[in-house]
Amino acid sequence: MSLRRRPRGRILAVLVAGVVVVAALVAVIVAVRQPAPVTARALRIAVTDGPGHDQHVSLDATFFTPPGRGRLPAILLAHGFGETKDAVRPQAEQLARDGFAVLTWSARGFGRSTGQVALDAPDYEVTDVGQLVSWLARQPRVVAVGETGLDYYRDHAAPDLQRWWFREHIKIAKRTCKALMIHDREAHADVLRILAEEGPPDRVVFHCFSGDVAMVKQCAEAGYVMSFAGNVTCTPFGRGLFKLIGTTSVNGRLACASVRRMSCS
Repeated sequence: MSLRRRPRGRILAVLVAGVVVVAALVAVIVAVRQPAPVTARALRIAVTDGPGHDQHVSLDATFFTPPGRGRLPAILLAHGFGETKDAVRPQAEQLARDGFAVLTWSARGFGRSTGQVALDAPDYEVTDVGQLVSWLARQPRVVAVGETGLDYYRDHAAPDLQRWWFREHIKIAKRTCKALMIHDREAHADVLRILAEEGPPDRVVFHCFSGDVAMVKQCAEAGYVMSFAGNVTCTPFGRGLFKLIGTTSVNGRLACASVRRMSCS
């Protein structure tokens, strides 16, 4: 039957159905393009600082999280001098949409935070940040403290400062009962020494392990987990990887990632 001879009702029904399908497709496309919802929770976080650790400051903060209840990597996102937490809100929201938990705050003396500006002083702003890391580690969706550790290959921070923060992060992981995720590059002896001096938390993970056979045995005996990732493809250590696996895999302490060629610059 030709189109001209079909009943008008059937033709209208077909047209309406086509319009409905197109509208549904447009709605789906619009929904997909909408940014993922982000929860932003305004907070007041109390910290104690000062040379005598007796100055009480209230920091104005916001905690951003993506939807769901799964575990998350978390980030402290600081603002620049003369700014407040509002300056980094767009970046925080984007990071949360990408799957991170993000804590922003106005440093002491800025915005609605109390206290006086002290310009990154160890007894003030640095102490405050350590307490913010503790607050973040206590959140139930955050599962580890780190990456932390020592990197003597790059000159981004003085070794003494790195060692100080490493010790602080070990303490935080122990206080919050969270795993400690370690970055160690050309600092093997100091990393193991500080862990032994401070006493490790229950769960210690060496990310992108780069030590030797002797260190593998030390870590396995201490109960640490070792992750072998892409760095094994471009280091002398990588050539002995299979020997290491044969030496230690029986204790279940190796975490072997899929390995792709990477740059170690």
